[in-house]
Amino acid sequence: LKQILERYGDEPPAEEARFALADLYEEAGRAEDAEAELKDFARKHPQHARVAAAHLRLARFYARRAKADAALRERFNLGQEE
Repeated sequence: LKQILERYGDEPPAEEARFALADLYEEAGRAEDAEAELKDFARKHPQHARVAAAHLRLARFYARRAKADAALRERFNLGQEE
C-alpha cells in the first residue's frame, strides 16, 4: 500500500490505499498510525465517498482517548483542528 501511495500521490488509486492502510494499522493495534492516515485521507480527499466514515472513525479514536471536543468536531465534521 505504501508503494501505491508513493507512486500515485493524491490520485484515485492512492485514495483507497490510504483508507486501507488505516484499516491495517487499526487491526495491528497501531491506533496512532491509523489516526494519522485517516486525518490525511480526510484532508487530501474531502469529496471521497468514504470521508464521512473517516471522520466517524476519527471521532471514535478521540472518544476512546477521552478527547470529547475533538470527537465531537470529527463526528459533526466541523472542520476544526485539534
